[in-house]
Amino acid sequence: NDLDALSKWERDWQMAFNIEKCHTMCISTRRAVELGYSYTLNNHTLERVHHHSYLGVLLSDDLKWASHVAHVTSSANQTLGVIRRNFRTASVECKSRLYCSLVRPKLEYANSAWYPYLQKDKHRLDMVQRSAARVCYNNYLREPGVVTNMLSELEWPSLEGRRTLSRMSMFHRVVNGTVDIEREPYLIPLTRTSRNGNSKRFLRPHSNCNQHA
Repeated sequence: NDLDALSKWERDWQMAFNIEKCHTMCISTRRAVELGYSYTLNNHTLERVHHHSYLGVLLSDDLKWASHVAHVTSSANQTLGVIRRNFRTASVECKSRLYCSLVRPKLEYANSAWYPYLQKDKHRLDMVQRSAARVCYNNYLREPGVVTNMLSELEWPSLEGRRTLSRMSMFHRVVNGTVDIEREPYLIPLTRTSRNGNSKRFLRPHSNCNQHA
């Protein structure tokens, strides 16, 4: 019914949808789930996909972030490669600023919405920052502690710490109504006041799995 309504809107306003960019995706943590029928728009069968980009974030049908992490790290590494080839003789400070302004934002875009919880995904993101530290110093020695010392000298905070701050900032905005996200459906306040008199406390949603819709 929704697709038929879209078809009618399309005809009424004479604005054709690009069928090639329209897909269907069945979201489930059970890999055996399959659709028993096809969706059509204007008599065209829509292709079923396992992941699709929405506002720059790659959503997967299993609600995991491995595909999105692979996508953003690939893009970030490509940009880092451009910096390495074209700014080899630049100062450490210059290359550090290039990383912070051109590469790191790719790893952090909308990260308050997607948050990697698997160690392999966190490691993949961290490896980009570790590679960036090598680029800054033109130091590619494979010895223990080399990259750790470079990161310490650069004074770059960890990516996981920055992601946590980003989520805390978004949470604060939702609680105080400074973003257009309704608080009530998602945040359930505690009925009792905490010991320090803080009434802005909320129940943590319970789940038996790591994936949440």
